[in-house]
Amino acid sequence: MWISGMSLRIKYLLEHLGIPQTYLAVNKPEDVEELCKEFPDMVAGIAFVAAFGFKPAFFTALGERAMFLQSEFGKTKDSAEAAKKIIKGLKVREIPDYEALPWSNICADRKSDLCNQIVSFFSEEVPSIPHANIVPTKGEFNNISYSIGGAG
Repeated sequence: MWISGMSLRIKYLLEHLGIPQTYLAVNKPEDVEELCKEFPDMVAGIAFVAAFGFKPAFFTALGERAMFLQSEFGKTKDSAEAAKKIIKGLKVREIPDYEALPWSNICADRKSDLCNQIVSFFSEEVPSIPHANIVPTKGEFNNISYSIGGAG
């Protein structure tokens, strides 16, 4: 097993924070591809948000715990279709009347659609993990800045 870069840093951060399993929403899957391949049990569910440069082979172990949020038009739709052939059980959801481009800011352009799709996927279609006692905090570990808040 070889894991490097951002994936390893995220794994160490989760361990440092005492988080054995988490949900992820990513626009850049390459940041977590090795984490998901080598340590799939750490990932309760993952949402790929209009992702470009997607390599589905890294995420096959996640199966039904994975969702690809595509735009109605363009390359993210093509990426989602290709990924469905490799990740068995992958859920695909769509933001209508939208084309995500590499420079798009989907959070600014379609915040409500984005949030609704991610929340409904995680709450309805993936196994739940126990609620954590969240203590609001922020800090830095291994050159990753983090901020923790909310409930769940």
